[in-house]
Amino acid sequence: MGYELMGTTEKACPCGKSLIIESRYMDDWNRTKSDYEMVCETCRSEYTHQEGQWVKLVDWQKKAVAVQRYNTKRLSVEKLAAEELADEWYQHFAHIKTKKGFYNAMAEDTGAGLTISRFNKEVAGKSMEETIKLLFGEMLRSWGPEVVAEKISSKNEKIIAESESLKKLFAEKRAAEIEWYKMLRR
Repeated sequence: MGYELMGTTEKACPCGKSLIIESRYMDDWNRTKSDYEMVCETCRSEYTHQEGQWVKLVDWQKKAVAVQRYNTKRLSVEKLAAEELADEWYQHFAHIKTKKGFYNAMAEDTGAGLTISRFNKEVAGKSMEETIKLLFGEMLRSWGPEVVAEKISSKNEKIIAESESLKKLFAEKRAAEIEWYKMLRR
């Protein structure tokens, strides 16, 4: 019931002094997987197998660090926005008394990408307050705090400043990803 070795392939490592061994496996349901072994000690410390090929570890780490910095900052800005914008979000929609009215106002006001059927599934059995909280969290995650602040016309300086630094980190992350994918094509 486990994977069975189907074959191995050997090829030269990047420095040319040793080998890379690829072992291919298949199970009873024709699912496949491959394992890669860098035999060369020198190349093993300088390369990593990512996205189907061997790449320099430093190149992989540059991308990974940029992505991690952005993700960490985004989480901290989302947390700050949850604290700073929640009251404004609730006040923005406080005049609405029904969930359908809330959906209509939110869709019109914010251009939310929720369909009415998904909205109804998400909020089934929830109070209006829970509905507003749920959708505030969803908007923060999907749009980002800077867009939520803009949509409800917030003038919160902390969010604006943090959003600007988040945009810079996003640009750095994007540049690192572009470099990474260019490097993979070489």
